[in-house]
Amino acid sequence: MISRFPKNIVQTLGLIAFGFIPSVFLVAIQAMDLVHIPEQIFNSTLFVALSLSIIFFYVWKNKRIFTFKDLFAYNNPKRIKLLFFFLLIMIIFQLGVETPISRFISFHVKKSSNISNPFNNLPAMIGAVTLAPFFEEIIFRGIILRGFLSNYKPAVAIIISTTIFALAHGAPNLIFGTFFLGLLFSYLFYLTKSIIPTMFFHSISNVIGLSIGFLLFKNYNQCRVEKTYGDYTIAILCISLITVVFFGWLLLKKNRATGIK
Repeated sequence: MISRFPKNIVQTLGLIAFGFIPSVFLVAIQAMDLVHIPEQIFNSTLFVALSLSIIFFYVWKNKRIFTFKDLFAYNNPKRIKLLFFFLLIMIIFQLGVETPISRFISFHVKKSSNISNPFNNLPAMIGAVTLAPFFEEIIFRGIILRGFLSNYKPAVAIIISTTIFALAHGAPNLIFGTFFLGLLFSYLFYLTKSIIPTMFFHSISNVIGLSIGFLLFKNYNQCRVEKTYGDYTIAILCISLITVVFFGWLLLKKNRATGIK
């Protein structure tokens, strides 16, 4: 595989640091109240500016070998059959594992974390389903993971890039879920060599997350929740975890020919 930037953690940190340059100007403009921008729109603008800066710097550093076909081409139709496994694992994980764990963490870490209606924040909702999957998959899979795969063994590249992806989301209650989903998206990218499937699954994942948030809001009337499924929480969590591990094992078994180590 052709060596490409960023191929290690140091280069990745430099890439991300470059992305923050225009963000600093936007934050300064907002802080000085030179232009009044609603917070929801400002956050989306900040995210897009950061993402575009990272993509621009990446294209410039790889100008001799970069083509958009590298990012969006999908030349492995046989892998489509495997998408069912990815979808099944993702749904079971989000419903039965991520949701009870994230709510438990929120209950004990974020003491004032009440459940709100995610559909009340239209810009954030649209951004979660469209902008986030598009830009995050380009950056974390199409740029960072692709670069790491040219320098590290696949398993190492996937774990490191996924760790960066999880930490980038910041909130303690999100890190566990984003790390597992990041592993799933990264392995999907590794199998297909394209970010098109990962964008699709990332978008579906965020739709599931929004829907779960809405159902919790309706059922618990904005109250803080420690046990998502009441007395059945532990049982559902254990069964879901076992199921995810089983289907994950089947997925790896079906693709052992890829030689991921």
